[in-house]
Amino acid sequence: GEDRAVLRFAVADTGIGVGPEDRERVFGVFRQVDSAITRRTGGSGLGLAISRQLVELMGGRIGLDSVEGVGSRFWVTLPVDVLTWTEPEQETLEGRRALVADPRPEDRALAARFLTEAGLEVAQSRDEESALALLRAAAAGGEPYELAVVALDLGAAPEPGASSLAHAILTDPAFQATSVVVVVTPGRSGFAWPGGAGERHVQSITRPLSRRRLLAAVENALGDGESPGEPLEGAEAGGGGARILVAEDDEVSRQVALLVLEQAGHEVEVVEDGAQAVRAVLAGGYDLVFMDCQLPVLDGLAATEEIRTREEVHTPIIAMTAAAMPDDRIRCLEAGMDDHLAKPVDWQRVLARIPEWAASAGLPPELAGLSPEALADVAQAYRGTAGKTLAELRQALRDGDRALAAELAHRLKGACATVGAVREAELCQQVEELARAGAAVGDELLDELGELLDDVPEWMNA
Repeated sequence: GEDRAVLRFAVADTGIGVGPEDRERVFGVFRQVDSAITRRTGGSGLGLAISRQLVELMGGRIGLDSVEGVGSRFWVTLPVDVLTWTEPEQETLEGRRALVADPRPEDRALAARFLTEAGLEVAQSRDEESALALLRAAAAGGEPYELAVVALDLGAAPEPGASSLAHAILTDPAFQATSVVVVVTPGRSGFAWPGGAGERHVQSITRPLSRRRLLAAVENALGDGESPGEPLEGAEAGGGGARILVAEDDEVSRQVALLVLEQAGHEVEVVEDGAQAVRAVLAGGYDLVFMDCQLPVLDGLAATEEIRTREEVHTPIIAMTAAAMPDDRIRCLEAGMDDHLAKPVDWQRVLARIPEWAASAGLPPELAGLSPEALADVAQAYRGTAGKTLAELRQALRDGDRALAAELAHRLKGACATVGAVREAELCQQVEELARAGAAVGDELLDELGELLDDVPEWMNA
C-alpha cells in the first residue's frame, strides 16, 4: 500500500567469495567460511548472526549473492512505514527571521540553506558570544529573531549540568519573542536541558540534520505545527490526558520524553533513578510508566520487580533500553514489564500506543493483560455472583451451618481478591475465621460487607 515501502541495502566486496554450501552457514553463531581468517585478521564470527537477528526483529530479510574468487554482495530488505508530512507552504515561513548558531560549519551551513529555501531570512553564528550579540541587536532594533536553531552543546564546557546558549535565550526576557529549536548530538548528554521556556515551544532534533525534520521542528516551534520535532498526528494520536511517569537518568532523553508527552496532552512527571521510580509508582496515580533499564541506585528491571511485589493495583511499565535483542525483551517481560521499546524511541508510534498500554492501569495485578472483552466478562460475573454468595452466606449462618458459611466466605474472599476488592476480601477472611472457630458473626460485619459489595471496584465503572 501507499503507507508501506521496502528499503533494500547492499554492500559489495571483491574478497574470496562464499560458495553455495557456505552461504547459509555464515549467518550462524561463531561461523566463518575459512577459520584461517580468524587467525590472520581476528573476528569472532558473530557479526552476521547478530545482523540477522536485528533484521528479523524489524521484519526484514538478509542474504547474500556471491561468486567464489570474485566477491560477495550482502543485502538487507526492511519494510518501513511511509510517513505522511506536508512541507510548510512558502507563505507560512516567508520573511520570518531566524538565527542558526552551531560550531560545526557544515551543519550550520546546511541548516541555513534548508531554512533559506523555505523562505526564512537567516543569519549564522558559530559561537555563543556572536549569537547573543546578534540576538540583542535585533531585539533592541525592534525586529527580534522569531526563531533560533541552536546546538545544545554550544555555550559551555561539556560537563554535568552545564548551561547552554539555548538556556540563555530562553531565560533572558529580552529574547521573549524568540522560539528555539535545539539540535542534539547523540552521545553528548552533559549539558542541562534549556529551561525557562514559558509559553514558548522548545523543539528538538538530532543530528544528522534532514530537511524534513528541521522544517517540522521549525513549524512547531513557531506555533504552526502539531508535534515536537517530528510530523505526528497531534494529541489525539496519544489519546490525551494520561498521567505518566518517566524514569530516565539521561538529561536529554528525559527532557525529550517530557516535551513530546506534554505536547501530546499528557501530564508527565520525571525521576532519575530506580529507587525514586519505586516510591513514585507505589504512591499511586500513574496510568503509565516509561522505565529506562540502566538506571542508577536501582536498575529498571529490579525497580519493576520491587513494584510488582508491593503494588495493590497494576501500573503498566514500558521498558526503554538500547538493548534490542530478543533475550533483552524477554528479561524485561520476566521482570514484570508490560512492553519493551528499543532506543532510539520512535515517539510517533509511542503516542499512538499510549491508550492501549494505559488501559490496564488501576486493574488488580491478576487481571492485567486481559482484553477489554475479558474484563467485561469478569465484571459481569462478579456483579452476578457476589451478592448471591453473600445471601447464601447469611442463610448458612442463620441455619447454624458453620462449615458451609466458612466455605462460602472463602469463595467470596477469592472473588473479591481477584477483582481488587481488598477491604471486601479482608472482611470475608474475618467471617471465615469466625465461622471455622464456631464464633458468632455479627450483623454489623455482614452489613458492612454487603454495602461494600454493592459499591463495585472503580475499574468496573470505567
